[in-house]
Formats: sequence, structure tokens, C-alpha cells
Amino acid sequence: MPLWEGGSAFADLRTRWLPYYGESLREERLRMVNDACRLNIERVHFAVTRGLNFYGFDRFYHAFQEFLQALFIAHRVYPIAYNKWIREQVEGWLGLAALYSELPSVLAVSQLERDELIDKAEHVRRLLATWASPTIVGGGSCSAR
Repeated sequence: MPLWEGGSAFADLRTRWLPYYGESLREERLRMVNDACRLNIERVHFAVTRGLNFYGFDRFYHAFQEFLQALFIAHRVYPIAYNKWIREQVEGWLGLAALYSELPSVLAVSQLERDELIDKAEHVRRLLATWASPTIVGGGSCSAR
């Protein structure tokens, strides 16, 4: 919703970008963010095998945010943010209550230990493949909000 409509800029943008941007751009961005997510998951493995657990956690959290980005791109929905109002967006906007029920436990890290971070990163990899992979949603199987 616009805060102010003093000209035609908002109407012009609405016409061009809403309800969602074009399919070819969506597919390109979805592939790009999937690749970035998988790269960060690999960096978790790389980091923790070298004892860089804090760096591994940093890459894990980036992968988690990229998963959320891919999820919204896959479902053709613009998010508010990838670090705020996650429950409202995933459960309410996307209608994915089952997915949301998994997300808090994905981020619950008790000790920044090698095996735990690798397990969490692999969980994000599975979520990506299940909910936001270009091969799953690229053909238009996900509906717009």
C-alpha cells in the first residue's frame, strides 16, 4: 500500500510488478537463490571440518535465509522480510503450517558443534529440495497468493 500518491509512479510500478514479476525472471532468480543456498550449505561443511564453527553457523544462517527467499520466489509472493513475521508469512500467506512447524527447530542450535551444524545444514538442503526447488515449482505447480 502506498503511503502517498502524488503522481503516477506507484500506479506505474503496480502495473509492471504486481501481482508478481514475469515468469522467466522468477525462474532465473529461483535458480540463482537455490544455487546460493546450496553453496552456503557446502560452506558449512567446509568450515566445521576445519573447526570454524562460528563461521559455519554464519553460513548456515545465510542458507536458511536463502531458503526462505527461494520459498517466496517459488510461490510467487513478495515477502515482508526474511527475518521478521516468518510465522505470519509462511503459515498465513503461503498456507504452509506444516513447513512452519519445522522452521524453529531448524534454527535451534544447542552447541556450535560440527555434527549438529552439518545436520542442520542438511535439513535446510532437504527443505529447499522439498519446498523451493526449481525442478519442483518451475513448471508452475505452486499457486500465487
